[in-house]
Amino acid sequence: MSDKNRWLFVLCLAQIFIMLVFINYSAVLPLLKQEGGMNNTMAGTIFSIYQLGYIASGVILSTLTDHVHRSCNIIVCF
Repeated sequence: MSDKNRWLFVLCLAQIFIMLVFINYSAVLPLLKQEGGMNNTMAGTIFSIYQLGYIASGVILSTLTDHVHRSCNIIVCF
């Protein structure tokens, strides 16, 4: 793989790992409901709170990257 395409591969790989959280929650939801005694409302609330945190972190971090020097952002990513 050339250096020219490596960034795209890393970006796609990162997106896959981010989406695994969404997929895993749906997969283990029946187990969580049975073991934890949760109903549908509780399970939906947990996922909604996770989604709100995900959105809030995206807004905060994207705003933060506009104000922080580029080299600092790259160092923090790795």
